[in-house]
Amino acid sequence: MNYSPVVQMFQRPQEHFHADFRRDEKSTPLEILKFFWEDAIVCEICTETNRYADTIKVNNRRALRKWTPLSPDEFWKFMGLSSLMGVVKKSSIRDYWSTDEMIATPFFRKIMTRDR
Repeated sequence: MNYSPVVQMFQRPQEHFHADFRRDEKSTPLEILKFFWEDAIVCEICTETNRYADTIKVNNRRALRKWTPLSPDEFWKFMGLSSLMGVVKKSSIRDYWSTDEMIATPFFRKIMTRDR
């Protein structure tokens, strides 16, 4: 079988931005990100995440005993912490919530518990 990939022509990014994309140097990273992740999409992600958690709880009563429904606000906190993990490198996920003075990054604990 011969496969010939279709080579797409590069298009400058600004050609794809919607006319309402009015952001400037004062815009926060979250404001820019929210432009691409509309509220309806975030709400759908939260709804489906909560539905999935309910399914797990029905199939295994011991699983997710401390689960509380995911809200859009918490979704954004999770996304922020996940992004920050790309900047602040640690040896393991647990280390982001460590209280050891040598490796602690208290910001993570202030935003969300590790098990959340």
